[in-house]
Amino acid sequence: MLHKLNLMDWRQNQLYRRKHLLYGRLILGGFLLSVGQGGTFFWMNQQLSLRRQSELALNVQIKKQKLSLHDWEQQQEEAVQDQKLLDQMNQWIAQSQVPVWLMSFLTSSTPSGIYLEEIRLQEQQVIIQGVSRYPENIAHFIQRLRQAPSVQQLDILSVRDNSPHWGNIFRAFQLRFVIKATSDKAQRKEVTDDDF
Repeated sequence: MLHKLNLMDWRQNQLYRRKHLLYGRLILGGFLLSVGQGGTFFWMNQQLSLRRQSELALNVQIKKQKLSLHDWEQQQEEAVQDQKLLDQMNQWIAQSQVPVWLMSFLTSSTPSGIYLEEIRLQEQQVIIQGVSRYPENIAHFIQRLRQAPSVQQLDILSVRDNSPHWGNIFRAFQLRFVIKATSDKAQRKEVTDDDF
């Protein structure tokens, strides 16, 4: 006995199941792809946020370093200014401690055209720094000092040309000599003799 089998319905069911399976796979793949893209976007956004925070913290640190450097430079400038003031005060104190007889002696021994800028006294040693427009005046001043009885070991430390002062060309000089240890009475007598 022969039986006829109708496979049309079975094939349609198989085709229908395959379509549903394919659609399910496509939907699942799309969902997984969306989840992956969302996760990637979230990770990238998080990394970008962390990078921005790091850059902001770095900028704040750089700003603090610049402020600290500026404060340090100001402190250095103030220290330099304080040191200059201290040097000027020490120089003024040193000059103010020059004996009156020595100032009188230099006043009487200094010819016209000689300008003394600095007088330093260290024990018996005197260092004089000054300027003059003409070398003849410097030579005359040196000759007067050498002829003074209380002056010993006169040394010419330097004579420099072309030193601008007050809009003119001056010659700067520096001398060093030793004051002979004599009594105040003899020193005052010498100053008086020089005045005449």
